[in-house]
Amino acid sequence: MKTLTCLDEIIGLSRTQCPCYDDDKPENSEDSNSGLYLDELDGLELKAISSDIECGDGSIWQKMQRAEENAKIQFRSDLMKCIGATTEAKRKAFYGRIGLTEWSKNITITNDFVGQRIKTCNIKGGEMTLKGISTLMDTTISFDIEVYNNLQPTPILILNGINAVANTIETNVLTPDPLLTFPLYTEECDVLEYYILYKPNGAFEPKNNRVSCGCSTRPEWEKWADIQGVKGDDITKRETFFTQKEAFGLFLDVEFTCNTSELICGGTNSKLDFDNDEKAMAMAYAIRYEAGRSLIDNILGTANVNRYTMLPADSLWKLRNHYAERYNELVAYLCQEMDITQNDCLMCNDTRIGKTVIYS
Repeated sequence: MKTLTCLDEIIGLSRTQCPCYDDDKPENSEDSNSGLYLDELDGLELKAISSDIECGDGSIWQKMQRAEENAKIQFRSDLMKCIGATTEAKRKAFYGRIGLTEWSKNITITNDFVGQRIKTCNIKGGEMTLKGISTLMDTTISFDIEVYNNLQPTPILILNGINAVANTIETNVLTPDPLLTFPLYTEECDVLEYYILYKPNGAFEPKNNRVSCGCSTRPEWEKWADIQGVKGDDITKRETFFTQKEAFGLFLDVEFTCNTSELICGGTNSKLDFDNDEKAMAMAYAIRYEAGRSLIDNILGTANVNRYTMLPADSLWKLRNHYAERYNELVAYLCQEMDITQNDCLMCNDTRIGKTVIYS
């Protein structure tokens, strides 16, 4: 699951000064972008949270960190499930290989650079993940591929040691890495482009396979990007490279998908505005309630005997259910208030009207 950095330090663990719990206290335990703290949730305090810690459970801080992280995951899942119940995808995700396997001859290369250009369809929230690069060359050889965009002069990624086997499709599976996922939209330019390029240097020649058949049936990936073969010499002028139908012996194994969860962060994975956006504060309250519910569940399930675990079970259940109820109310509110137009992934089929109460 991709990390939503906008939820980092959305709540703090504790700002309570207590020497009894200073051991292993994380340096960032008091960092809270919203000003909310887990141990200040009504009904919780550090003694209560530590009441069910057993051998092997780690410290109170590890327990609180786990509760907070699990609460973020649960919140993200529940909110996106709710949004998904009233929306549908604008375009179908694509998982597969780009490039035809048919070829008839070698291509004699006279340019310094050849490869493919990926011109995106400017999809907010859209992402392309490069899963592998297969090759079809006339020589058994290993070479490097450089990935550029049209925003900076230097490569954004270099893939070393791409293998080719003479006259055979050779598959190079890429090790999963966040650097292999590329956005399909930026505010920095009108059209975001990527270039997958290599330099034959006269050592080998690619086959003349094509990117697509060029027929009336459009491949699914064309809803995400326009992909063509390119060749040229001056890398600083790659946007003027000559385009053609041939794929220059490359097959791109890709995923085109939408990161709809970016809606939580306002359409981009940026910081939340806790001073001016009530939805941001609602998220913080929701995550704190869900983390609190998790901690109460731990207390209810422990066999330890102390002043907290000996409380009447119905009292703890009432507290636990109160947290769950407030959490569900906040998720419902956020689900209704979320602006799906902040990305290009979803379209609404929601016929509901009215508002839901917000946090208090």
